[in-house]
Parts: sequence; C-alpha cells; structure tokens
Amino acid sequence: MSLKKRFDVKKLSFLKFSKINDDLKEKYLSNFFSKHKPDAIIHLATFFTKKKDKETLDKCLKINYENSKILFNSALKHSIKKFIYTGSNYEYLASKEKEYPYITSKRKFSLFLKAKKINRMELISLYVSNVFGFNDKRKKLINFLIKNKNSKKNIKFFGNKNAKLNFVNISDVVNIISLSLNKNFKIKKNFLTIKYPSDFLLEKIISIFKENNSNIIFERISNSKKDNLIKENDLVYKNKVFPNYKPKVNLINWLKKI
Repeated sequence: MSLKKRFDVKKLSFLKFSKINDDLKEKYLSNFFSKHKPDAIIHLATFFTKKKDKETLDKCLKINYENSKILFNSALKHSIKKFIYTGSNYEYLASKEKEYPYITSKRKFSLFLKAKKINRMELISLYVSNVFGFNDKRKKLINFLIKNKNSKKNIKFFGNKNAKLNFVNISDVVNIISLSLNKNFKIKKNFLTIKYPSDFLLEKIISIFKENNSNIIFERISNSKKDNLIKENDLVYKNKVFPNYKPKVNLINWLKKI
C-alpha cells in the first residue's frame, strides 16, 4: 500500500526546487510549509549517477547535499515535527576505491545531519543498500537486468563466487517509513539501517536472467580491478537495524514471477 493511501501526502518537487535560484529557495519552502502545514517531511529525492568526473561531483553536491541542507534547515525553522531521510549504506565503504560522487554527496549530508543540533524535531535517517520494485526508472542493477532480459546484448558481470548484495523491496521501505511516521522515538536523532535478513548471491541473480538471455554472463574472477560493483563485503555497517520490522519480499522469488 502506498503512503498516499495511509496519509495525506503533498508532493514537493525536488526537481523543480533544484531549478530555483538559491536566494529564492527558502521563500519557496516557506510558502509550501505555510500552505500545507505538514507534520513530517519524507526526503526521498536524490540525484543518482555512477559517473566520476568533476562536473558530476559538483552536481551531486549541489542536489544531494546543498539542496537537502536547505530543506532540512527550513524544516527546523518551520517547526516540522519529523524529518525522514533515506541515505545509502554505500556511504560506509571499507575502501574508497569504489566510491563515486553520488556516495560522496550522500555521506556529506549524513555527516551534516549528525552534527546538526535539534531540540524538538525527530530525525529518522534510514539507510538502504539496494531497493527494487516495479516502475523504478533508475539506472540500477535489477532495472538494467530487467530491461535487457529479452535482449540479445552481450552483458558480462565480474565477481568472486561468494559475491553478495542486499536488496529490499520498495513496499518494505514504504512500510518502514509508515512505521517511522507513527512511532514516537526515544531519542531525537535516529540513524537506522534497512536490511533484508539475508544477502543474495550475485551469481544466482544473474542466472535467473540468463535463462532468458544466454548472453548475460557472470564471470568468476579474483582480479578486484575488474570487479567495480559494490558488494556486501565492501560495506562497514555503522547503524543499528530498524527495530521490530523485518523486510518480507524476497528478491529471488520476486524475480521468478516477473
């Protein structure tokens, strides 16, 4: 069930917000908050890319850090009761070799949230590794595989035989956000991980798509230079898992049904 069916949700277009001149952004938010008088803000908007050039870094920092900071500060100013933010577990990598600007910008905003002093607002930062579901247009692994499921493109993935990733379905993320909206947290700042109880072998995921497209290949390697996909063994989990809720949708079962 969507959040719109559970709550009175008003959408603030972050794309439109990003295009507004910086000196007018606070006024735009002030008008929005005064009109709708929200009890909570759910900040899901982000600019995702894996490009690593300076132009991309500047864009990621502008949208994912600077604009997010303006939104949060405005929420504080207007006495919004809750601020729910979705971050990435990829912000905590064991090595920075696989880091790209998107991750850098997300981590910078998380550090800002941790340093910011708040008195009345409840902050709930939810960190996920990979989210999947229908109607997802982002350039992510599962979306890419679904898009090429029936194509004849030659697609090759690299990794060792034990390479694993963690995936959470969007419906479980929505359920956790809903719980966060209704829950009274004991502390003002909450940094929590959303994680499916078990990880998924990358080779197993690829094998499901290989049944339709034999040109999708998983090649076992020991050469880490070829293996640039971030996996579970690349992560350092620093936040507690969201309490009293375990994600229910299993990626493998979901893929077999589509």
